Amino acid sequence: MPLPGIQETVDRACRNGQAVTFRRYPGLDHDPAMGETVADQLAWIRDRFAGKPAPGNCPT
Repeated sequence: MPLPGIQETVDRACRNGQAVTFRRYPGLDHDPAMGETVADQLAWIRDRFAGKPAPGNCPT
């Protein structure tokens, strides 16, 4: 999905009160981003298993 569609989905989820963490990785398209962001993905998963609430970075 192109970035404008993704941003629209993120914005809608934020308006609906969902805990959304949306990060952009400049210069990385989907496939390279999946490999280059493994540390971020694993940290997020570890925190969920540790019982920490899902963070969000929606604008207030």
